[in-house]
Amino acid sequence: MSNLPPPSFGPPGAGPTPPSYSPPPGAPGAPPPGGFGGPPAGYGGPPAGGAPPPNWGGVPAQPGPPSGGKSNAPKIIIAVVIVALLAAGGIFLATRNGDTKATSNTEATAPGTSSPDTTAPATAAATTVAATTTTEAATTTTEAPTTTEATTTTLFAVPDGSADLGLQVYIPVPDGWTQSKTGDHQTTITDGTQSVSITVLARTPGEAAADVLNNYAKSLDTLGETVAYGPARLFSPLDGPLPVNETGIYYVSYDAAKGIGTDGGVYVFQRGDGLTAVYDIYGSGSVMGVSDDQLKTFQNSLVNAAAIGPVSPLPTGQAPFRVTTTHPYTEVDGLLGFTAAPGFTQVAAGGGFGEVANGTHDFAVAKLTGQASVDAALAQAESSLNNTNTGVTFGTPTTGTPDSFNVTSSSVQWTGTFNDGTPVTGSISVYFDSASGNAVAILERWATTADGTQPNPLESQFMNRAVYISFTTIP
Repeated sequence: MSNLPPPSFGPPGAGPTPPSYSPPPGAPGAPPPGGFGGPPAGYGGPPAGGAPPPNWGGVPAQPGPPSGGKSNAPKIIIAVVIVALLAAGGIFLATRNGDTKATSNTEATAPGTSSPDTTAPATAAATTVAATTTTEAATTTTEAPTTTEATTTTLFAVPDGSADLGLQVYIPVPDGWTQSKTGDHQTTITDGTQSVSITVLARTPGEAAADVLNNYAKSLDTLGETVAYGPARLFSPLDGPLPVNETGIYYVSYDAAKGIGTDGGVYVFQRGDGLTAVYDIYGSGSVMGVSDDQLKTFQNSLVNAAAIGPVSPLPTGQAPFRVTTTHPYTEVDGLLGFTAAPGFTQVAAGGGFGEVANGTHDFAVAKLTGQASVDAALAQAESSLNNTNTGVTFGTPTTGTPDSFNVTSSSVQWTGTFNDGTPVTGSISVYFDSASGNAVAILERWATTADGTQPNPLESQFMNRAVYISFTTIP
């Protein structure tokens, strides 16, 4: 395994969501021992006081939180911005499994699990006072009949065409979609390629979003041999009679046959009275989920549902955080990082640089600071190869258009000779934030194979995706 000394890149960064990586036909194979040798000066170190955590606000080309003017709608739109090196990878619809234990708070788990029943507040039954008529006998007169008016109480009813999620929360079912009960408190709607699973629970008022997400991640951890998560971030609250906080994460699982297994996003909606909804959207390719209007209807039902208990103030100022997971995390700096694919072990982590390798393939990620353009960032990353390689030549770069966070990507294939004489091939992908002048660089290298193919295309695809979901802008 190569031993790449970590260069002094900068601290945490965040950028767009990377398209799945798949090298083009003819891309050679695996790296020799030795390492990249560390990039040249210019990557810079963390600014004084450290770098701020990445901003969230939704993720370009990723599952964003619901819309309606308050947060981005949960959608997973995988933007393929690197035509040659980063082609969209296969994504499939997965089922989830897991057990739920009864506690004082019913736990939210991924689809396919069960949990004790949580009942909605009792609603007064419709009552009617029977009409009566009385006639009094008299010698000369008869009194007119008297009748008490019938009174009724209207019961709450889920609108036609909507899925009843419990506790007066519901979501319209799009045309062509089906719904099913996938847990005691969970309903899943799907069109066969993309799904939305929603769990509605009565939990402790003021509970931390991390408690809910960490519990949910336990079941997501079983989706594949390894699972990567982006940072959890707080979105703008949903306004209404009972305001709602929303916290979201992205996740992706590894699949040995496709590289990308399940690609999804989980959003936790929490009201001050403890009413909680866990909204999990996942599927294949570009997952759009329900329409904005249908999503808004779900949100409105959540903020307007009858109170289930005393109301506590919503937590404010929640900093981004990473969920607890059983899968090892390689930090680049702060929230910027990734999860290694099976067979890859950590070589370096932290201080603006993270690397993993499997003995034939090196995968490194770094933060670049003070860059003037995406071309300058790519050139800076290219120059780092001269530390441990000679005769390096590059293909034609492929540059994308700025995403919704104004982050632009560019990539290039390269070949050369490692310092020990081994022919090597690799790729570089950079994500540049024009507002900050910072970039994230992904550098890969493998020993050139006899048939010119990349030795670990699926593992590379997964790790590129894992890096991409860890940032939005790059402060």
